[in-house]
Amino acid sequence: MNLKFVSYLSILIIISTLTSSYSYSESVQTIQNYSSNDSSSSSSHFEKTITITGIKQDNSFEPNPVTINVDSIIKWINVDNDIHTITSGHEDDPDKGLLFNSKIMSENDEFLHLFDKSGNFNYYCIVHPSMVGKIIVK
Repeated sequence: MNLKFVSYLSILIIISTLTSSYSYSESVQTIQNYSSNDSSSSSSHFEKTITITGIKQDNSFEPNPVTINVDSIIKWINVDNDIHTITSGHEDDPDKGLLFNSKIMSENDEFLHLFDKSGNFNYYCIVHPSMVGKIIVK
């Protein structure tokens, strides 16, 4: 078996284990199956789309940083051909992934998230920790 393949497979297993163990906070909500025509989401609105462009440190997410209002939804789209995650916090944060965690995103995958509290929210990619972003909620 190819050593590169085994290393890649090991990384995927570790990431899968890490991402499945996180819980979500009540203060920030992850949106699943969100539709802009959904009447139950009328108090929230879609604010920004962020593209995942690749491994470029703080330029990996465009735009970055992003400023939005409370009760706004951010949509991330992975336009890179590599896998990525959108994970709250940063690599050394003991609470990483507690506010939001997209799981593994392949090319063209999307992740939506409702920010219902004000504050500064850092995020990064578990697979490539140098990929960092920030959401500022007013």
